[in-house]
Amino acid sequence: MMPGPRIRPAVLCSLLTALVLSGCKDEPPEQLVASAREYLSRHDTRTAIIQAKNALQQKPDLAEARYLLARALLETGDAAGAELEARKAMDLHYAADQALPLLAKALVAEGKGDKAVDAL
Repeated sequence: MMPGPRIRPAVLCSLLTALVLSGCKDEPPEQLVASAREYLSRHDTRTAIIQAKNALQQKPDLAEARYLLARALLETGDAAGAELEARKAMDLHYAADQALPLLAKALVAEGKGDKAVDAL
């Protein structure tokens, strides 16, 4: 008797992401931000990025979505993207006590330690 087909983790992840995205069409941006926050707390950065970007497509001036996107991007190693989004969050008046340290971490990760010191 042959075992059934195994689903590869990458395929499973893609299917789950597609399911998440298909349910996002009617969600208000604030709910997408809450979802992104939840996914980040579970260290699911890929889905958090998707949720934050979906929220920003609907409402580009959501400071928290910019901040969460910056956090997720930094966790995935995209320091340049994290720097950009952290700066946008700060421009939108996101809490400096949270956005500024994130910006500094992104700058240090990019090898711009002198700019991180200036920012702080």
